[in-house]
Amino acid sequence: KVALGASWSALVAAELLASTKGLGFMIQQCRGIFRPDVIIAGMIAIGGIGAFLTYLLSLLEKAILKGGRW
Repeated sequence: KVALGASWSALVAAELLASTKGLGFMIQQCRGIFRPDVIIAGMIAIGGIGAFLTYLLSLLEKAILKGGRW
């Protein structure tokens, strides 16, 4: 889970710096044109996607380690 969080953060940071697509790029562009509504929506989307990925990883972890069902 720690690696997932670190990789998600690195992906968004890379988009902020050197990309032409993605949430990080969208946030960076909207910062330049003073659109705080889009910036906040992008931040919420980044958090929501991160939470969803963590949830999926938890389900996978339970299924593999405990032999449970999905």
